[in-house]
Amino acid sequence: MNMIAHCPMTSSLMLLMPQCLTRLVVMMLLCSVTIDAGETFAVPAVWGGTEGNPYLVNGQPRWHLDQIFPANPEDSSAYLPLSWSHDHWFNDKGSQGGQPAVTIKDCGRVEMSVRGFGGGDLEFVKGAALVFRAPHDGHYSFSCLIDVMRWEGGATTQLLGYKRIHSGSGWSIQPLSKEALRPEAGNRPHPIEAPLRAGDEMAIIPWHDGHFSGATVTLINPVVTLVADGMGRDTPALAAALTWESATGGTTAGRPLPGNAHIANVRDYGAMGDGRTDDTVAIQRAITENRNTGSIPMAFPINSLCPSPPGTFRFADE
Repeated sequence: MNMIAHCPMTSSLMLLMPQCLTRLVVMMLLCSVTIDAGETFAVPAVWGGTEGNPYLVNGQPRWHLDQIFPANPEDSSAYLPLSWSHDHWFNDKGSQGGQPAVTIKDCGRVEMSVRGFGGGDLEFVKGAALVFRAPHDGHYSFSCLIDVMRWEGGATTQLLGYKRIHSGSGWSIQPLSKEALRPEAGNRPHPIEAPLRAGDEMAIIPWHDGHFSGATVTLINPVVTLVADGMGRDTPALAAALTWESATGGTTAGRPLPGNAHIANVRDYGAMGDGRTDDTVAIQRAITENRNTGSIPMAFPINSLCPSPPGTFRFADE
């Protein structure tokens, strides 16, 4: 069942307070259904030379680490498997100063050391990719937090997403997303999502595109969630305590209310609230990443004190 949450609105499921209060909070309980985030696929907690590249699950490739060389992520032949080198993944050919290199540490944190253009024969980006292979048909969503530590130069680091479609003996490439990352800890990029058939792949690539610049990009708690089985777009049931808040409750964008550390703002997870965009994946991601906080209250921020029109969040429920 498709659902639309208007902010504010009158409903028998809601306790509605006047919309022009300094802090507008509307609580809505979507029945008493158990939260079902769908099947998830986490990066292995331990992934070194013993485990190999690709990383196998039930004898089938699930994750692999590639160097992008030549430096064109849209070239299907440019994805070269990284090799194990003492304590990290690395290829000597096409590298500069030890980049690109990948280390799996702290139980699944993916630390990727990348570098931009180097001049002369090294006038290309030294990039690497974390690649997920779909075990069966479905709609998949990748999410994580990202720390960016720029240790040389001033280039912008971007997070690229690509769909790799298996066709016969080769691959075709489809761009999915491109998002700039701030040179700081705690980047929360939008989910990267795509319908994948069994054997298709989703490539996640931090791309440091600039001259004489390098950065260490750490993917924290990277996980792929199966949003829907098959190639349809329906999503699993969502259940949570939902909280609407006015902009004056936080920042001008309606950020989390003071003193409510466990409220997850769905806009921080990519929800648009424009009445047109399907915000299911963003809301599901907020649930998934905050499942350990108990009831998982979620904030659906309103963009002004007396919104006109009110915010509208579209999502699916079964």
